[in-house]
Amino acid sequence: MIMALGIVVDDAIVIGENVFAEQEKGHGPLDAAVRGVRRLARPVTFAVLTTIAAFGSYLLAEALHASPILAVVAAGMGSTWVGYFDEAAVRQVLDIDDTLTPLAMLSIGYPAELPEPTSRRKINEVVQHID
Repeated sequence: MIMALGIVVDDAIVIGENVFAEQEKGHGPLDAAVRGVRRLARPVTFAVLTTIAAFGSYLLAEALHASPILAVVAAGMGSTWVGYFDEAAVRQVLDIDDTLTPLAMLSIGYPAELPEPTSRRKINEVVQHID
């Protein structure tokens, strides 16, 4: 989400600078805005689409592993998302075909001990409503 916000702000700055440059050439505000946006609309759009294509798989991976973890915890078990491991060893132990690539593993089990619940502050101590 932070990265998406950064991209939007960056694109807004680039387009804003281009509109300003058009005004410096003597165009009125509306004409400068139309010219500035029209000139950069395609490059900015393709830059955003490229970023979505590059990082979209991370969002999908997050969604795919979050639901099983929540189900495991609801069943009273624990789980750990493992993203770094010896791929060759995992292939051998799990007899994974060479056409498949293990990207991550989810370990599931009952914990040997349960941690003490942490104390939580009251909501009005951490959130302030401003009228």
